[in-house]
Amino acid sequence: MAGSALPGRADLWNSKPPLWTWLLAGSIRLLGPTELGLRLPAALAALATVGVVYATATHWLRSRLAGLLAGLVLLTSPGYVTFHVARTADFDSLLTLTTTVGVVSWLAYLRTGRARWAWATGGSFAAAVLTKGIAGAMFGPGLLLALALTGSGYRLRRPTPWLAAGLVLAVVVIWYTVREMAAPGYLAAVWQYEVGGPAGQQLEGHYESFSYYFDLLAGGKFALWLLPALAGAGLGWWLPRAAGPGG
Repeated sequence: MAGSALPGRADLWNSKPPLWTWLLAGSIRLLGPTELGLRLPAALAALATVGVVYATATHWLRSRLAGLLAGLVLLTSPGYVTFHVARTADFDSLLTLTTTVGVVSWLAYLRTGRARWAWATGGSFAAAVLTKGIAGAMFGPGLLLALALTGSGYRLRRPTPWLAAGLVLAVVVIWYTVREMAAPGYLAAVWQYEVGGPAGQQLEGHYESFSYYFDLLAGGKFALWLLPALAGAGLGWWLPRAAGPGG
């Protein structure tokens, strides 16, 4: 079985790329094997995400109050500040930071056409892939949807977004090729634990109803801000036509 720990062979159950592990190792090396050393990288990544949200909302909506409220949404959402994100040493805090920066940079590129924002998008999603593998690339369809909804298809006539996408692809190919060469069976483990397995069957005792994650988000993780979020999504339909980050 892919990922099984046999004598003399790597345990491939955790098939995630190494960026988060490197950051944790560096923190523990600096601060020792303490709770602070373990949790600090996730806390800093979570704080940085709040800063990005604040700066983006302040600039996009031209209101410091809007930035403060946007940051407040994150800081008062149990789904963000508790288990699995800000308070624990999981991958998700850094994944949230890199994908948030990537999305904001992409919107800024669609708004301004400046090459630096396209490169920021590519670099951010390359880091997201190096953090949590396929989860870091799952925003791809959303980026294309934003391109269509804002009528910004002409931005793809320039080489920069394609080169930035090529950066992400190059990082993916290089990492997964090198990892498979170092530990044969790695790609099979990725398929089993990240792609085909979760998509086709229930893993690790997650025997819940189809609506489990929807109920979790609406009933506890983000219940306080669910209705304002839906209202904001409706209002946001018009914003890309009037203003945007990076303008």
